[in-house]
Amino acid sequence: MSEVKDKLFKFGEDVKNSAGKLAKGAVDGTKKVAEKAKIKNTMSHAESKLNALYMEIGKKYEELYAEQGDENFAEQLAQIAEVREELAQARVELAALDSASICSCCGKYVLEGQRFCPYCGTKAPEPPVEEELVEAAEEEAAETAETEAPAEDAE
Repeated sequence: MSEVKDKLFKFGEDVKNSAGKLAKGAVDGTKKVAEKAKIKNTMSHAESKLNALYMEIGKKYEELYAEQGDENFAEQLAQIAEVREELAQARVELAALDSASICSCCGKYVLEGQRFCPYCGTKAPEPPVEEELVEAAEEEAAETAETEAPAEDAE
């Protein structure tokens, strides 16, 4: 009987040791996963900072050298100028929908009837008189007609 008791005791010890090893392995695995996640988060944060710095360098380069132009970056600088123009036009259109204009100094909205920009104090542009609005509409209609007219066949 003591032999069976010893075998059961040994079996219990083996189970205990195996369970301990499994638990330790699980804890170690969890620690490893957590550590990997922490490192990946640090790497992601560093990459974000690096990209922000690259973007800052690009903006400064464009501000300093857009006029001179570098043939290596001529295409990108031209694209930046086009996008800036599109953005400015969209801002003007959006402001017009809100019966506002864009401040020439700070770029913020100046509502119709305000004589000065509420953000920087710059004198607001005078609202266009009705004749100017009519002329602008006629010019736009003429431009639209030109672009939509079929090209004449060259013979």
